[in-house]
Amino acid sequence: MSMASYFFVGSADEAKRNDGLEEGPADRRAEFYRVHGTALKPLHEQLTGQACPSFEPAAMSEDYDQLTFIFPESLVKALADVEAHDMTAVIETWKETSEVPYDNDQDLQDLLAALCRLSKLALGREEDLYLWNCL
Repeated sequence: MSMASYFFVGSADEAKRNDGLEEGPADRRAEFYRVHGTALKPLHEQLTGQACPSFEPAAMSEDYDQLTFIFPESLVKALADVEAHDMTAVIETWKETSEVPYDNDQDLQDLLAALCRLSKLALGREEDLYLWNCL
């Protein structure tokens, strides 16, 4: 079974819908699979030099097959500061961790680029970045 992993920029009310902002504007979303908060914690450690705070749940279904997590603000800020020319180095270090979600550079590049884009958007809109997981 594959786990959907949708990242989106939105308000607390949008997060409470617990649908990954599925019908929301495409520029505020990115769709991936098999990515959970644990896979992103090494990015925080790499970019900030500090342990990553928890991804706190913002909404969950009764049977826990759909969960929405809010990104730690420090990770959003760190991702927003990653420049395009630095992404390869970030990916190389991320690949050395056991939590890396993909085993190929292109998928990691796509994921990191989407996270950086959404982080910049979240800061610009003064909203939060969320991860929605659905089994």
